[in-house]
Amino acid sequence: MDPILVLTWEHEVIKLVLDAFRRAVARLDARGAFPAEDAGEFLQFFRQFADRCHHAKEEDLLFPLLLERDEIETRETIQCLFDEHVMLRNIIGKISAAVDSEGSVEAESAGVLAKNAGRYIEMLGSHIRKESCILFPTADKIMTKSDVESLRSAFNEVDMEESGAYRYQALLDSAKKLASAYGAIENDDDLSWLKPMM
Repeated sequence: MDPILVLTWEHEVIKLVLDAFRRAVARLDARGAFPAEDAGEFLQFFRQFADRCHHAKEEDLLFPLLLERDEIETRETIQCLFDEHVMLRNIIGKISAAVDSEGSVEAESAGVLAKNAGRYIEMLGSHIRKESCILFPTADKIMTKSDVESLRSAFNEVDMEESGAYRYQALLDSAKKLASAYGAIENDDDLSWLKPMM
């Protein structure tokens, strides 16, 4: 599979879970409650899938490859995207701090969680649009066939190294569960596309 298509597909998975997270936080705002299991599951998805799987492919593999081309416009875009990855990790840390060790959200922490969740949802959505509209088309133009083959192999290694096929599938199952639970999809048939692209 083409590496840029893999990253684009992962964006779709992340956007699906972001929509579920937005809906969950809206319920939190309205009712002041957040199911403990789901709070932990959202955090695990964003840390494991969005960051350690998806962002790792970009930071460790795609970004350095594109920087080798030494195009000023690409350098500025990549620095901006890398900085946003760092900011997104910091926001996830703040969200995590609002969730206790049991995965519950206490009433006094609900506002902190909602505020930072809103920031995370907005920033990651904007970040995905930048990558999809600016970085990925540029990458498609400047990458050679050899680059594509090299990235394809390296992407598979990231998925297997970090979590293995079982863990990757478990994260996709988590995405399906959260999307279904929070109405981000009409029915489970809408998720037929949600299977590993490795």
